[in-house]
Amino acid sequence: MSARLVVSSGPAIRAMAAATGVPVLFAISGDAVELGLVKNLARPDSNFTGVTSALKGSPLPSTEVGQPASIAFHARSIVWLPMSPTWPLPKSQYIFHDKQFIPELPAFKNVIVGRTFSKAFGLAGLRIGCLLGAPKVLDPVRAVIPVYSVNVAASVAVRAALEDRAYVDEYVRQVAESKALLYAACDRLGLTYWRSGANFVLVSAGDRAADLVQGAAERGIYLRDRSTEPGCAGCVRIGTGVTEHTRRCIAAMDEVLCAAR
Repeated sequence: MSARLVVSSGPAIRAMAAATGVPVLFAISGDAVELGLVKNLARPDSNFTGVTSALKGSPLPSTEVGQPASIAFHARSIVWLPMSPTWPLPKSQYIFHDKQFIPELPAFKNVIVGRTFSKAFGLAGLRIGCLLGAPKVLDPVRAVIPVYSVNVAASVAVRAALEDRAYVDEYVRQVAESKALLYAACDRLGLTYWRSGANFVLVSAGDRAADLVQGAAERGIYLRDRSTEPGCAGCVRIGTGVTEHTRRCIAAMDEVLCAAR
């Protein structure tokens, strides 16, 4: 009997719409019930079943930068993974917290961990990173990598970045301080937030989210509106990098939200 594996919400929704009758196993970070994939997580009543990292009361927890909350999980929370297929674990935020999967990697022969230099190392525009895993799972990936997949500028920059650990350590320190400042501000303003393992925080401003985003923009501060994400209605993603920038953001939040009351 054949089955189809889909990873991420979009392909899962498209697979369901196709309704081919082939059983589908999904691995997503959204709410499977809210997305309409199943009616009940405990007892799926169709040929759709799978796993999700969405936790009750916590929107889309993930270590991946593309997810709103970036709530880090510990390696011990991975109890079992099928030996087929290969499972990619994005680890773009690993440097901002102490939950590391790399020491556990030898026990998971079909897992590939991806790491980027976009965040703490400041090389987002150069698109450079690395993959870690067993040779057996990396060899097929290597076979499809373009010959010139990394440009000269990125190659030079990543060497310099790796040698400048003082810069990275200082930025990580400021990220921790910025998050503490933002948590305190949210507590004071009565905003719900999710403690983050990254250099940003997902904050729920409810029906004040649109006013907050617009008001911050008028003050030259960009906040990322994530209210259209499944389970994230009224949520805004706020960067917590350079401390001075975070203080400016908090000042804008005070002005906008206090005026909106």
